[in-house]
Amino acid sequence: KDHDGIGGVYTIDIISENEMIISIPSSICITERIARQAFPTLSEFSSRVVLCLFLLIEKQKGSDSFYWPYINIIPREIKTTLCFDENEMKFIENTNLEFTTRERKNVLRNEFEKLLEKLPSQIEKNQVTWKDFLWCHNVFSSRSFPSKLIDDSLKEGEALFPLLDVLNHKPNTKITWSSRDDGKSISFIAGESIDKQCQVFNNYGPKVS
Repeated sequence: KDHDGIGGVYTIDIISENEMIISIPSSICITERIARQAFPTLSEFSSRVVLCLFLLIEKQKGSDSFYWPYINIIPREIKTTLCFDENEMKFIENTNLEFTTRERKNVLRNEFEKLLEKLPSQIEKNQVTWKDFLWCHNVFSSRSFPSKLIDDSLKEGEALFPLLDVLNHKPNTKITWSSRDDGKSISFIAGESIDKQCQVFNNYGPKVS
């Protein structure tokens, strides 16, 4: 962690320009394809909704889930304005953020209620809570990558890439996201040298406040 207590990834040796920082097999990624294979009856729902349900159920499996080593290190609280109660909403009252938050939350809640009525037969309603579903939504909102990085045929969609999402964002960081071996793995390549004991950053593109 840095002096502010924020976690990150730090080098123990110098990383050279064009050196591979990290690489993972695509077989450990959580993708829409895998989620839809698990829940084929949910074709009417968006990618995000099906992915959220998949992540929620895998989280409930605990150590029995193939993805547990990754899920277990995701923060249990991901605080966004979607999690604000009415008292907290007062801090953003009469702002564009309040309007956007209420609108998004309403849409998401409607999707959640619709999902409860169409759950696959192997899932009980009481397994799927709003709190858990919202957590899953926030996981994808804050940690997902474009699916096309591992599958060129997918022009849209998102996926979770375990460990690749631990790097903090820093504007103008020179880094390349590279799909290797016909999508069998995904790698990050350093676009510049990084000194020893320095934080390794990612660049998720321009961000707006």
